[in-house]
Amino acid sequence: MPAIPRKAAICDANVLIDFVKADEAILAMLASYWESVFVPDVVLSEVRQLSADRAGKLGLTIIETPLGLPEVPGLSYQDRACLHFAVKEGWVCIANDRRLRNECQKCGVETVWGLETLLLLVGSRALAEPRARRVALKIHAENPQITKKVLDDFLQELGQRAGPRKQP
Repeated sequence: MPAIPRKAAICDANVLIDFVKADEAILAMLASYWESVFVPDVVLSEVRQLSADRAGKLGLTIIETPLGLPEVPGLSYQDRACLHFAVKEGWVCIANDRRLRNECQKCGVETVWGLETLLLLVGSRALAEPRARRVALKIHAENPQITKKVLDDFLQELGQRAGPRKQP
């Protein structure tokens, strides 16, 4: 995976929910890693576990969603908000939703998987490999969309980046 420029990013609800449940401090790390991490207000409203106040304390920037976003077949209003801002502002889109990612890519917007952000943090030395592994395992346990194959692929990539493990 090539290095992703550290410009601003926008985050979808599914990634927020995963990190809030697994280790919300990861969101603060992401807010430090990117220039800014934006969350549309309609997306935050989907994340019952995260208040606007707490999101702000973690370094996330909540933005107001414009009314009357164009229809995009297969995308919810919340996903269309992410798409709108990613295209308009040139932000990276952090999402696990395939339809949203596909639409972003059609529009030339860079996309990053939720677990992929952990690899970026490990690569920048903001996150230790054992903690990234624990977070990924928690996400896998909570989110059925993060399949065993997705987890195994992530752990393999993480292991390659971390190098050989030292024997005690």
